[in-house]
Amino acid sequence: MQRQILIIKLDGDLYGIDVRLIKEVIKKYTLREIPDAPNFIEGVISLRDDIVPLIKIKRILNMPMFDLYKHKKVIILYFGEGVKIGIVVDDVLGIHYYDDQEIQPVDTVSRSEVINYVLGVIKNQNNQKIAILDVLSMFFTNKGDFLYKNFLKNGDSKREIKILKKDYFFLKEKIEKNKFPFNAITQNEIIKYVSKISTLKGKKIEEILKDPKFFETSHFDLEQTRTAFFENISDMYMITEAVENFIKRKKDIRVWLLGNATGEDAYSIAMIFHSFEIPFKNIRIISSNDSLEKLVQARKGVYKREAVEKIPQDLVENYFLPKDKKEYYIIKDEIKKSVVFDFFKPNSKFQPYNIDLIYAPNYLSKNTEKSDLLLKNFYKALNPDGILALGLFENIEGFAKKLKKYYIKNRLVFIKES
Repeated sequence: MQRQILIIKLDGDLYGIDVRLIKEVIKKYTLREIPDAPNFIEGVISLRDDIVPLIKIKRILNMPMFDLYKHKKVIILYFGEGVKIGIVVDDVLGIHYYDDQEIQPVDTVSRSEVINYVLGVIKNQNNQKIAILDVLSMFFTNKGDFLYKNFLKNGDSKREIKILKKDYFFLKEKIEKNKFPFNAITQNEIIKYVSKISTLKGKKIEEILKDPKFFETSHFDLEQTRTAFFENISDMYMITEAVENFIKRKKDIRVWLLGNATGEDAYSIAMIFHSFEIPFKNIRIISSNDSLEKLVQARKGVYKREAVEKIPQDLVENYFLPKDKKEYYIIKDEIKKSVVFDFFKPNSKFQPYNIDLIYAPNYLSKNTEKSDLLLKNFYKALNPDGILALGLFENIEGFAKKLKKYYIKNRLVFIKES
């Protein structure tokens, strides 16, 4: 039997979606974000008279790769009875016809994480593999219920989240045991985060917290240690959105980073700027830390192969030079010119000023005794309409009244009002 699929591209690989499920393909759209939504939900779009949820299919498929594709497309899937979902893809390549006998086993898929959602594999005329996606199993239970409906209700983020008293104290004990502060700035966001994970995975909070891997993410890392570029993917997408807004209204842009000492975040952000083809003389990225040894290491810009393995090949080719048979990679000079590495302590008398974006994940949590001083200095450093992006759990609402709470790519940030 002959069938039709629409071929899409995700992180360089090809996938197919049954055309019978596709309502239309959209190139341009206006997104309305849902504050505090899980990282697989982009937001909602207005499509004529319908409000359609937009899902990051890469997250559903557990694709960890960050990208800088600027012309993504949205495929509107229609499941009948008025149920529509939009999925964000890197590119749409066109229609492909195939017969059932062409289908190969799913174990030929290059990404093992995707196998659960693949019906089979075919090849096109260029002998490229196309994995046929089982879209229904991605979004619906066996009973036909939409898996993520609880996260798409209007006002869901404003609903007060409560947990049982025993769960609260168990959570507090676990957080503090992992040497992360559970205080007035962090506790509400931690509770919301854990509650979301509990709802999404259908597990009890106590069960989730007993898994040691839960605390291995960068969200709980006070030092913001990195093993790869663009490692904190959700933050990098937030910064990309902020950069795109800055370049529309500013010629010169200054960024101040605190946290990651070895340079991966600073260089990642420099690459984001350069992807918009901004001359390096118009960008100044200041990366501050109190470790001279790590600052010297970061200035060299030399990293092991593992640091670039999870980013698209075009980024590697554009911004790195291979060394020692590709065992190491060196940051190209055009990127290095954008970044200054500077020694800084929380009580330093000298700090950068005229800053448009401060990116300081978990810096307040690492320096809790200096948090009041740091917030005052951050405010002084920012330009009007400048952005302060802290850690995922650091909510300073009520502690810094002159900084307005805002969301960029569903990520909580604070803006200095002009």
